[in-house]
Amino acid sequence: TKRGHVILVGGGVSNIDETLLVAFVQELYHAAYRSHWPDMVVMTGEAGSLGRVRDIIDQSIHHQARQHMNFLVGSPLSVLDLARAAAGEANCTYFLSDTTGHLDAWDEDKENMIRALSLLERYPQAALRLMLLLQDSIDRAASMGIARHMCFSVNQMKSGLFWQSCRCIGWSSMLSNLMVTTDAVEVDEDDEEGQWVRDYLEGMDHEIYGFLPAPEFQQTSFLYLVQEGYKRKGVCIFAAQLNGKIVLSPLRQLGKLGHTVVFALAADEDNLRGLALESHTMDWQAVFAKQRKGASTSATGRPGSDSFSGPTEPPKTTLSRVLSETGRRDSLDWAPDDDAIASEFAASSSSQPPP
Repeated sequence: TKRGHVILVGGGVSNIDETLLVAFVQELYHAAYRSHWPDMVVMTGEAGSLGRVRDIIDQSIHHQARQHMNFLVGSPLSVLDLARAAAGEANCTYFLSDTTGHLDAWDEDKENMIRALSLLERYPQAALRLMLLLQDSIDRAASMGIARHMCFSVNQMKSGLFWQSCRCIGWSSMLSNLMVTTDAVEVDEDDEEGQWVRDYLEGMDHEIYGFLPAPEFQQTSFLYLVQEGYKRKGVCIFAAQLNGKIVLSPLRQLGKLGHTVVFALAADEDNLRGLALESHTMDWQAVFAKQRKGASTSATGRPGSDSFSGPTEPPKTTLSRVLSETGRRDSLDWAPDDDAIASEFAASSSSQPPP
């Protein structure tokens, strides 16, 4: 469709991590983003669990969002099932981990990495987000050829959030308010203590937006854009993309802005009008992805990967080798056609072990 679609798979779907599923779909299909709701394909290997997932999602989202949901019995290890889900055309494929403890954390991460590798073997340019439980799993995923910027570790985020909250009181509240969309809350105007509540709720309503500077600012400095953004719209511009990476407040590193991707805290997209280049002129997300890919290619000599810093290209790790190393094939969503698929992968796999 014109909206595009996303795919939802992984242990969090197969083993039905209800808390995680509900939080994910409620954020994606929040009423505030109704004009941007994507179509979604939810895939798991068993019809019974897929029915339970359907019931959980139907009870969690707005009834108008249900028309965007599609449920598919299949496996991300199957080329045919990936084709049925149009995985090569998806805006993004999300691999959710099971946080309920159904499997050991490392086993859960291995299975999700195998699913992600299967997608990348068939569609190397596919956009994906790989949720992992352990921090060390990011290094392992990178050694298999999955770019680091596609992965994140839940345990790493938790420990980092806890540590920063000890250093800065209120940090966790600020960060969660930026990541989670909140519904409008009415405050009694006559309440003497209502002003701080209104200020807090106004802050909760702010989110992070990326954009390209409008033509008026393309020949100016980052500092000038920051000043004008706050003066005109009350927008806090705080970071920019430099050499493929996001840099906080690059006042000295950045000269004229040009088509530099910048990031701001704002209540909504309307607050960026006059500051941001019109989206139909140039898509900031496409520019961001291109610059990040270009930076990783120049740094590693490999297009599309930021996993290795040395000049030597790492050995190719294919799905068949990972399956043989992990020994977890029995617990995956293994479809009838997957034996032939694994044989195909084995024919092209390298004999050199991963680093």
